[in-house]
Amino acid sequence: MATSLNSQNNQFVFSFPTDFVPKELQIKYKERLERMHSVFDDVIDYLNNSILSVTFPGLNFKTSEQIKRYGKTINYRSAQAPYDTYTNDVVIKLESVNNNANYFMLHDILMWHYVNTQNMFVNPFLIQILDQNRVINWQYEFREIIFTKISPITFSYAETDVKVNSFDLSFKFNYLDFIYIPEIKMPNLIKTKL
Repeated sequence: MATSLNSQNNQFVFSFPTDFVPKELQIKYKERLERMHSVFDDVIDYLNNSILSVTFPGLNFKTSEQIKRYGKTINYRSAQAPYDTYTNDVVIKLESVNNNANYFMLHDILMWHYVNTQNMFVNPFLIQILDQNRVINWQYEFREIIFTKISPITFSYAETDVKVNSFDLSFKFNYLDFIYIPEIKMPNLIKTKL
């Protein structure tokens, strides 16, 4: 039996960067947020509030095979770039809120990024991994992002109950950089004699 604390899956911070929503779409949807009496001042905060989870990529080390004497197959480490060892698919799960308003906002935002020929990639995304005290331990930056998919949603006359619905937003990245941030030690308190 392990004597360490169990991992908690909610010990992370992830949000869309402030420049993810272009200025013209911020202006366009700010009026909608005001009509909904939303507590959020801008679209990016509204979208970030609906993030439920993020799938962090694993590592996949390829091998090279060589057949030796008597047909014995030997595996060797391949000449693979370290960045290419990551499974570069990331899925962001979002809660569908306000009659799918965030879903259709993201449709518009993704299409804007898709037709924007000035920038090949979306600006970097950041995920911070926290410890049990909510102190940042690791920070990962996804760079050269391309969105690949937004999952479909279903409209149905047969469903009238209110429940938590979600949808997925998927992207690929070319680079994943990380920083290990050691725990910041609190200074010793100076004890004074009374």
